[in-house]
Amino acid sequence: MKFEKKFSRRAFLGAAVAGGFAVSTCRFLQQAGVIPSSESENIESWRTKFTKEAQRSQTIEGAIVDRNGEPLTEPGDPGTPAKVLDVSYGSLIGLRTAGGELTGLRKTYQEELVYSTLPGKGAGRTLHLTIDSELQKVAYSLIAGTRGTCAVMNARTGSMLACATSRGTLEFDVNHYTELYDVYKNEPNFFADPLITPMAPGSVMKLITASAMLKNGVDMTYYDDGPYHGISNYGKKRYGKLELNSAVVHSSNTYFAHGAEMVGTSNFLKEAGQWGFADAVPAPTVIPSYEGTALKSSLGLQADSSEANLRQIGFGQGSALVTPIQVLLWYGALALNNDEAVGAPHIVDYIEDPNTVEDAKYIETRPALPAMFAGYGKTQETLRAAFAGAAEAYKLKSDKLKAIYGKTGTATQPDGKNTTMLAFSLITQRREAYVAVITRSGTDNTSAILKEPARALLKHTLEVVG
Repeated sequence: MKFEKKFSRRAFLGAAVAGGFAVSTCRFLQQAGVIPSSESENIESWRTKFTKEAQRSQTIEGAIVDRNGEPLTEPGDPGTPAKVLDVSYGSLIGLRTAGGELTGLRKTYQEELVYSTLPGKGAGRTLHLTIDSELQKVAYSLIAGTRGTCAVMNARTGSMLACATSRGTLEFDVNHYTELYDVYKNEPNFFADPLITPMAPGSVMKLITASAMLKNGVDMTYYDDGPYHGISNYGKKRYGKLELNSAVVHSSNTYFAHGAEMVGTSNFLKEAGQWGFADAVPAPTVIPSYEGTALKSSLGLQADSSEANLRQIGFGQGSALVTPIQVLLWYGALALNNDEAVGAPHIVDYIEDPNTVEDAKYIETRPALPAMFAGYGKTQETLRAAFAGAAEAYKLKSDKLKAIYGKTGTATQPDGKNTTMLAFSLITQRREAYVAVITRSGTDNTSAILKEPARALLKHTLEVVG
């Protein structure tokens, strides 16, 4: 069942009224030409009328708008949640059922969104997101019909510009969730959001292994003459003499398996802890929640673990599990200055209350990880050169870029299916830093299938950020 996709000035004004835009916001929109003067004078009376009707009929939500003020929802029927305007917003906004089930933003910000049914208490607040609605739709289109994720984040601030997930061949229609529940429950893992579901990272993990090798003085030259302790490269290829740059471009599993072994378990645990693995030593500061959802990765490595497991983890297989959100943090660090920390991922910029004249409430954020390369400027420089080579091999390029870094990853699961991932980060000519990730799970394909979608995502991201 498809979402209704409609947008008009009247729909916009309806969403503005439903969310109870503050007077100052409406004036700003009027000055910007979004709301014509002839119509803006009616908004206040419409808002008053809507609020009274909302209280009487128990309409239950304020508005949710993107970073440009575009509505992502519109008022629903009396006593029902707002209607989500596009399927690409479904997992992000979440569902609200008559039985009280809540997910997504509706769960995290339920107190801010709901209307009060008490006289004089006013309308629900408006959530202003960091999301760009058009980029969100593009991101969703790149993964639609698969079980996957597609996200874009400002690496410096943590503001998410796109945050799309697809649950598989079935669309997650939150507007008709109750009617479709029996269909959804028969779809394996349908209710698990891929964006926050741990998965084997595959070769995107090689960034952490390479960092550990450099920081621990491991010889970065390796002769790849075949399998190493039973570990082979894709297609059983042999690459001969490898340095870091060529090892990343060829994605040599043997190179990074050997490198992890040379780093050693205790040093690898220390490095992994800095990159956010929750069970590594020393334990890092817990990564700030992604809108209320705790992010926990698992390395599955202990001080007395076998070298066999360490070698597998070195190229992203074995026991390592990580969410796509955390991979954003890893590759975001490449695009920042060596003394900068990656921002905490978030999708709500500020909350506006139409019932008061108080300033909007901005969401406080803090760094998600420590500055990964503080004191290791040379390490970052070396890693950048290597992962820039991979991005070039994937044909990720634009005249608008100062630099771009990337890596693909494929991990085979016990059922024989693959999880695939491609992460890239970029620096614009204005020295702004952004990072993106695309994933697909349960596929027979390798991560090479993600290169063309990544190029499309890069193109549309640059159109949004300039």
